[in-house]
Formats: sequence, structure tokens, C-alpha cells
Amino acid sequence: MRKLWLITSILTLAACAPKEITTDNNEKTAIPIQTAKVKEQDISGIMELSGVAMPAKQAPIVTSLPLPVEKVHVKVGDSVEKGDVLITLNNTKAQQQLNTASDTLSSIDSTLNETKNEDVGAEVQKLRKDLQTSIAASKSLLEGMEQGEKVQQEALAKGLEVVVTQAQLSQKILENQTATVPAETLNLQKQQAQAAVDEAETAVENTVLRAPFSGQVADIAAVEGSPLSPNSPAAVIVNQDTIKATFQLNSYEVAEIKPNMNATLSFEGIKENYRATVTSISPTANPETGLFPASISVQNENGAIKGGVRVSASVSVQEVNDALTVPVEALLYNKSKPYVYVANDDKAQRREIELGIKSNNAYEVKKGLKKGDLVIIEGKEDVKDTSDIEVIKGDVS
Repeated sequence: MRKLWLITSILTLAACAPKEITTDNNEKTAIPIQTAKVKEQDISGIMELSGVAMPAKQAPIVTSLPLPVEKVHVKVGDSVEKGDVLITLNNTKAQQQLNTASDTLSSIDSTLNETKNEDVGAEVQKLRKDLQTSIAASKSLLEGMEQGEKVQQEALAKGLEVVVTQAQLSQKILENQTATVPAETLNLQKQQAQAAVDEAETAVENTVLRAPFSGQVADIAAVEGSPLSPNSPAAVIVNQDTIKATFQLNSYEVAEIKPNMNATLSFEGIKENYRATVTSISPTANPETGLFPASISVQNENGAIKGGVRVSASVSVQEVNDALTVPVEALLYNKSKPYVYVANDDKAQRREIELGIKSNNAYEVKKGLKKGDLVIIEGKEDVKDTSDIEVIKGDVS
């Protein structure tokens, strides 16, 4: 019995003794990965671009006349034909200016006709009276404007002042004459009066804003009863029969992609792909972004493509023989800059790389890798630079 108790005590003490600490317990766990070899091969390049679809034709409707809007004839989404009336402005002041200018021109015309080969003493008095009437009417029109209205009608008021000044000048010439009015003086006055009439007619015409081409109303900023801001769009008209897909190319892409290269376009929300060719590439970069604007135009016969949607383009570029290639699966990106992890013995090594053209499953590598490098294609998201790794499946071909 005593012997059994002794054996039990020894076993209990052995169980309670601290375990031996080994270096194996402190070893870091290696991350399992799979690799692929960087190799040389012929590659047919496809460059992927991302951009925005915009109507090929779009026009803001603007005016320089700060006049109140009398009527808006259309709404957003309406179809319009070229020349259709979109917006009419209050033309009261413009019409008054035209009437005043026309009256002055008529007076000069009448006098010019009556003074041919005749004593013009009586006609001088008549012309003076007509001009005085014109001056009084124009001054009355200017004085009738409220101060706030003068600010809004600055363009029209300036035209009225021209008419008043011209009439006063004509009167002064008459007062300095003794018996007759030289025909050349009247002809000069007529030219000036005609110019004033032409300017006034243009102002009246510009109070009607029309569609510059057939299309749709994309935006309306004009509000009935409120004045328009000069040179700010009162409306926007678009024509989406042709869509222009716009892209921004970096320095490598602009060196590879050329006009007339074939492209396949995929638009957001549309299952159908569209085939087209590269339409244009700017020869200069945007100074703010350093990127080169490019466009691809495509017919939008059924109107399925809407302006402003995202678009992707696959552009077929030249074939490269014996290109150094890396599998698509190996790529990672940091702020749009590509990099990979290379298996270097039992460590992961991060490499920044420069890519070239793309095929269906591989990229051409321009810089950062060499033939035979083993890049991580599975487990790459789990590793960091210098992480311990264990290759569980590799490509050694």
C-alpha cells in the first residue's frame, strides 16, 4: 500500500512540472501561397480604359440681354427641332428702342429725298422739328426707366443713348447751317441711323431663344418673371444620336493607342457591347492632370445610351513578340499603381512594376520584374513585404 502511494505521488509531481520551452513554440507561422513564373511570350495587347459617355452635340443657350423671362415654352426631356422657340424674353424696351431708331431713319430719309435739286430752307426747319421730336421721345423713354430697371436694361439703354446722341448731333449740324443741308451730311446721318436700326432689330430678335439643332432639352435654368443672367445658360440642348465616350490617357497609354484602332465599348446598365474605332487623341496633356483627352464615337440609334454613364473600352493595340509577362492574378494596386509580391526563398518581397499592354490573362511587364521570377498569385492578399511564406503549389515551368 505504501509503495502504491509513493508511485502515485511521483506521477502527480511529474504532471505538475513545467513543460520545457522550445524554440519551435516561438516560430512564426508561414503563410501558404501559390506562385507563377514570369515568362517571355508573344502577347496581343488589349488596353482597358475607363471613361464617361457624353452626347456628341450639346449646346448651352445663352443671351447677353439681362431681360425678364416672359415665357418658357419647353421642359426638360422635350424633343425639339432646329429653330423651335425655347424661351421668350420681355421685349418691350427692345421694341421701343427699335421704334425710336426707325423714326429717326425715316425723318432723315424723307428730308434727303425732298432736298434733291431744291431750296431746302423750309426742309431744314422741318428736319429740325422732327429731330427735336425724336430727341424728346428718346429722353422721355430713358427717364421713364426705374433705377433698378436701368441696371437690368443696360444693354438696351446704351442703344437708346446712341439714338439720342445721334439726333442731337444732327440738330447741331442743322443749327450751324445757313440755308441748305449738304447731301453728303444727310447721307452720313442716314448711315448712322441705319446702324442704330440694325442694332435695335438684332436686340429684338435676340429676345427669342431658339434651338440651334434638333435634339432634347437637357436642362432649363430660366424662370418665368425672373431676369436672365447674361452669358449664363438659360437652357441646355443635346443630341444623343451619336455618343462620344471620353477617356483620359496616361503617358504610356497615349504612346500605344492610336486613332482608328478598333475598340469594344461597354456602357453601364447596358448588356450590349458596341464596336467602334478610336476617334481622336489630344496631342497635348491637360496641364492640371497630366493626362491626354481621347474620345471614341459610337452611333446611338435606339437611344439606349444616356449621357453621363460610365463606359469601359477595350482597345486592340499592337502585338509584342517575346514580351515579359505576368499573370493578371498576381497584380495588386496602391492608388492605381501596380505591384506584386515575389517569392524569394521563404520570404515575400514587394515589387513596384510598370505594365504594358494587356491580353486576356496576362500583362506585359515593362519594369520591375525579370524572367523566372516567381510571383504570388494565391495568398497575395495575406502577405506583406518580408512575410514568411510557404509555397504549397508553384509554377516552375
